[in-house]
Amino acid sequence: MEGLRPLGVGELLDAAFKIYRQRFATMAIAVSITVLPAMVVAGLLLWSAIPETTTDPATGFTTFEGSIAPFLGAAALAGILYFLATTLATAACIRAVSSVYLGDEVTWRETLSFGMRRLPALIGLTLLTTLGMVVGLIACIIPGVILYVMWSLAVPALLVEGGGVGASMRRSQRLVEGSFWRVLGVLVLSAILTGIAGQAISLPLQLLGGLLGEAGSVVGSLLGQVGSLLVIQPFSAALLVALYVDQRVRKEGFDLVLWAQRLGAPMPVGGFPAQPGAPAWAPVAPYPGMPPGAYPPPPSPGYPQAPGYPQAPGAYPPPPGSPPPGWAPPPPAPETPPDAPSGGWAPPPPPGG
Repeated sequence: MEGLRPLGVGELLDAAFKIYRQRFATMAIAVSITVLPAMVVAGLLLWSAIPETTTDPATGFTTFEGSIAPFLGAAALAGILYFLATTLATAACIRAVSSVYLGDEVTWRETLSFGMRRLPALIGLTLLTTLGMVVGLIACIIPGVILYVMWSLAVPALLVEGGGVGASMRRSQRLVEGSFWRVLGVLVLSAILTGIAGQAISLPLQLLGGLLGEAGSVVGSLLGQVGSLLVIQPFSAALLVALYVDQRVRKEGFDLVLWAQRLGAPMPVGGFPAQPGAPAWAPVAPYPGMPPGAYPPPPSPGYPQAPGYPQAPGAYPPPPGSPPPGWAPPPPAPETPPDAPSGGWAPPPPPGG
């Protein structure tokens, strides 16, 4: 993909939707294989540790019989299991999204293998950033929001650039600097869209399961959560990577070759594919990091071409009265000296001739 260029908010969303459609099957399988078993095991753990309760008929209050420590332990174990599964699914989705930019085809097995290799670093990054944001939210809410935005690109930076936890957090801060409100707006818009889509999928399944009794309610709730995750995680990963690439294009020259090498992706034979979300033509002025002439303007009959670009042959018709194609003026006649005699004169013959 030559000549990456900055995208507007609408183009970023378009890029995320295109990536989501192109790699939905790969990401859906990766998410299902990791998250669904974790949710089933977590549900069984919680169900087996639910303590007995009694309700006081006079007050209506419910009290637990015996210790609730087993239930708290099961809840903690279920939370850890769910966290590991979703973290692995995030890494797998980001690898699948990267394949769209790099033009390589990856299977769900390859995405999960990539996620397993990067899982320890990703766990450390997620825990550290979450702890920092929680402390910021407790302190005064606003610091937590600022840290959330400044560290929002740390996950793709970690997975794409292969740095450490601290280096990825600092890298995210440098990429977000100068674009704080824009990045915040994209993150808020992403949360709104994924929230609406997730509820639109999970609520009908939960209501349908509730009509089938207690067992149906559990199954419906499980299917609703899995269905919402199949929408939220892949789309969030697609938009996050598109935002990460966009910020790198805006602030520096983005090297897709280096990205492919770090991910272990083969170099595409026919070059990198078109940039997701970007139109087929580029603006007049090149952006920082974009090689000159990467996006030549298309022919537009009747209108002059953009300044600084070569004119395309046949881009617009010739003006009225111009000579036909291929016509050339005749060669000029040789000049006659001013003092040359008139035509027909010849010098006299030499004496004795």
